[in-house]
Amino acid sequence: MIEYGFEKSYTMFLKVVLGGMGLRMAFMLGTLLALILACHVHAVALTVTVVGFTMIYLVLEILYLQSKVDVKNQG
Repeated sequence: MIEYGFEKSYTMFLKVVLGGMGLRMAFMLGTLLALILACHVHAVALTVTVVGFTMIYLVLEILYLQSKVDVKNQG
């Protein structure tokens, strides 16, 4: 979604990125609930693992976005 919205206007970029984030969070919540309720996975371990990996992913996403902004500002 970042690649799609990067060349758009600021408001469109925010709509695309925040909309994508909302869809991703809804999907993850549904998946977590399905795994906990239907598959009887240990809830605390699953939640801690997913939150940990999500935080790592968000840091990498922010670093990627910052590098795209730096490249855009230089050229």
